[in-house]
Amino acid sequence: MNAGNFAARLRSREQLIGYWVVLDAPVATERIARIGYDYVVLDGQHGLLGYQGLLTNLMAIDAGSSLRTPARAGAGASADADASARADAGTGTGTGTGTGAGTGAGVGSDARTGTVGLVRVEANNPTPIGRALDAGAAGVIVPLVDTAADAARAVAAARYPSPRNTNAAADASGTGTPAAADASGGSTPAAGMGGGVRSYGPMRSGLRIGPVPAEADAATVVLAMIETPQGLANVAEICATPGLDGIYVGPSDLCLSVGGRYPGDPEVADEFNAAIELIAKTARAAGVAAGIHTPDGETAQRYLAAGYTYATVSSDLTHLEEIATTHLETARSAG
Repeated sequence: MNAGNFAARLRSREQLIGYWVVLDAPVATERIARIGYDYVVLDGQHGLLGYQGLLTNLMAIDAGSSLRTPARAGAGASADADASARADAGTGTGTGTGTGAGTGAGVGSDARTGTVGLVRVEANNPTPIGRALDAGAAGVIVPLVDTAADAARAVAAARYPSPRNTNAAADASGTGTPAAADASGGSTPAAGMGGGVRSYGPMRSGLRIGPVPAEADAATVVLAMIETPQGLANVAEICATPGLDGIYVGPSDLCLSVGGRYPGDPEVADEFNAAIELIAKTARAAGVAAGIHTPDGETAQRYLAAGYTYATVSSDLTHLEEIATTHLETARSAG
């Protein structure tokens, strides 16, 4: 799945499932990316990754996605299965050749399969947002968005300035609004796009996203985190921000924001659940995607059934500790 197709699916509120990475371990990230998740998020805010880590792990996601297997036989899958997966990936060499200029689908993914890389940036600032996108992220998750003005700044940081001559890309209404190619090759008005402040320098992303600015804008998603008291109070205005593709709930901070003493505090369960429900309903009414971070697949499934359109499952560090602990307990119990 290329960035443009991912953006189209997210904007149409299709259900998507992702994974969260906080470790700078590209080989592990590559393996995660071939499992079948629709996206993998690299945590540039709280994760243990610097810029070089973001870059190499985005490359790992693309590499793993190109070797994606339709169904995994488990961690102990045979060499034959891996060889078959590579055979299914196609015989072409190189990357970003695709079937159309700039699609960047990779040798092992078609329009609806494969995994894209997203980055939760460290701050709502043009510099980290631009660097993440230049490194090849298909989109950014922006933390600590309190107001519609904050959301608009995030959108502007991820979009290039509007071209002076928009005649060739004017929309059907003749208003001069730039239009952008959608994932199917058609043209849709790029509402809320253009007029940004992103500096042009797609050192890596230009191989697979864009590199024409209007095309890059159309294929890049911007997601605002709802996690603060102000963000919750202003969620309707945030969701209505032109060019914003969706919102993303940070449950830990949201729990603190509704009065919790710590993430998951049962004493504020009612308030927390009411906030979760409000956010999903508000996003649905605004027609934008609604995402949430979850601790496990069961919780992700429950939120998707409750109206969220995309959900991220746990993280690599959490799973590493959980699995290591489980095996240790099992081994000790045998004695």
